[in-house]
Amino acid sequence: MLTVEDLTERTAGRLNVIAPELHAVREGDDRIRVETGSRRLYVGVQEAYIRYLDDPDHHEQIVVDAALRILGMIDDSDAEPTSADILPVVRDRRLPEAVKAHAAASGAEVVELLTEKLNDELVVVYVLDTPSSLSFIGEPDIGRLGVRRPHLRDLAIGNLYRRIPTVGSQEYDGLLLLTAGGVYESSLLLLDYLWNDFLPIDGSAVVAVPNRDVLLVTGDKDVAGVKRMREIARRSFEDEAYPITPQPFIRRGDRWETI
Repeated sequence: MLTVEDLTERTAGRLNVIAPELHAVREGDDRIRVETGSRRLYVGVQEAYIRYLDDPDHHEQIVVDAALRILGMIDDSDAEPTSADILPVVRDRRLPEAVKAHAAASGAEVVELLTEKLNDELVVVYVLDTPSSLSFIGEPDIGRLGVRRPHLRDLAIGNLYRRIPTVGSQEYDGLLLLTAGGVYESSLLLLDYLWNDFLPIDGSAVVAVPNRDVLLVTGDKDVAGVKRMREIARRSFEDEAYPITPQPFIRRGDRWETI
């Protein structure tokens, strides 16, 4: 079984074979740094790893497809980012300090992330999602993009609606599993329309976001379902990549509260 680091390493290697004029190396767990001579790009391979987990027997083709996708991105990377590229992600409240500590340890520039408290366990963090990279942003970034802080959340959620026009769902052990492409599942907590009697659940919505790409849902009247959710979330949080929290939350009004 390949780890995300293995898949990233193989994709970088394949990219160097396909396009030897480039220089591609793995940087971090799931990101590739590509140097073209005049530019340096950072590209994540999260979607490719999700494909691999679904179909590990075709890992070689998945690596080739990921490398070709990156080549296609290089031609698109000349476009300057705009405010339409700002998106919200929901993460563990300790993430901002962890990012700062990692940057300081690696000698990179330490950026004060833009965050908003969602509840006692979760924060909303803002990213710039362009064809060539996905990166956290700080106050100077939104200033360059002409965005004022009071308007940031509404802008980012509007962008999220446009990026995720359709939310997928499937049954998982008696629970609902919502899908949004493997990166923005936790961000679905911010889309109010989903939680206003839209989902086929019994009672108020209870959710768990143990990882970035997992959003489990049931109703608070489904006592057995809530119990299963706690156990599934605990295992996923402990065993899978990009952990957030094993703590379930219940929807009360327009807030997510711990239960």
